[in-house]
Amino acid sequence: MKRDILIALLYLLSLAALAQKNYYYFDQGERQGSATPYGNNTSVGQYVQADNVRLYYEIYGEGSPLFVLHGGGVGSPYELGELIDSLRAQQRYKVFVVSTRGHGRSELGHRKMSLQQRAKDMSAVIRQLAPNQKVSLVGFSDGAYTSMSVAVHNSELVERVVAIGAGTVKAGYMSAEVKVSDWETADKRFYDQQRRLMPEPDRWQEFATDYMGYWNHLNLGRDFFSRIQCPILMMTGDEDDHAPVQTVVDAYYMAPKAQLSIIPKAWHTCFLDNFPATWWSLKKFLLEDINQLQGSHKIYDKKNQYK
Repeated sequence: MKRDILIALLYLLSLAALAQKNYYYFDQGERQGSATPYGNNTSVGQYVQADNVRLYYEIYGEGSPLFVLHGGGVGSPYELGELIDSLRAQQRYKVFVVSTRGHGRSELGHRKMSLQQRAKDMSAVIRQLAPNQKVSLVGFSDGAYTSMSVAVHNSELVERVVAIGAGTVKAGYMSAEVKVSDWETADKRFYDQQRRLMPEPDRWQEFATDYMGYWNHLNLGRDFFSRIQCPILMMTGDEDDHAPVQTVVDAYYMAPKAQLSIIPKAWHTCFLDNFPATWWSLKKFLLEDINQLQGSHKIYDKKNQYK
């Protein structure tokens, strides 16, 4: 009897190991992912309460607190695997990898989706996991907007921000509709994996509808970006159609202490399309003494349209 139980346990452990090894981000294709299944590394994963949900997170290393926030919708921490690996290799950061509300192993809750709610979630996480410290935030897409919103509404928590694939936004730019079944068609391997991870997979369409509705009505301009008082690196790929270059340049001119990095031959996921250029810019910004990060000297056009 004991032998049968032991065999069953070993079998379950082998399945768990296989599930972690075969971990994917959306539209990964034949690309090589990280050896660490970020977002599904249950050997170190934990939960923290934020408002009315439990959010899943993982911690790696020791040092200055640095939080990494993935993209939204079909985003997952694993898509940022090479970037997280490189941050860990610096051996100077305590890297917090967080799955945001409604993504991966994190709960969805019953709050109406908004940028303020996402910032409230993240601020609660920071206060609990890195109390009485100013942190660095590295966010991609939805994670970038959340990071900037934390800097706007809870500036006392943030030392610096790296915002990848995020610029000014006008209502209506993003579609208000999405079918989760389309995600299944686009990448069934990822779709099936996420359903296994989600606490409430039957609410995925509910999440997607609320999430895209929130994006469809979002307006972010001078009133938002001018309130980011901490140093910020704004980065985008030159072929990004989610956050086109001009929207990121506009935001760069509005944020007082902004630096700008345009990654060549790269789409929205510039850290996948041109990692060397992405990492060079990001590393330089993160390692710079905070007192030296006063933003780039901005050259205005003749009409001073950004003043």
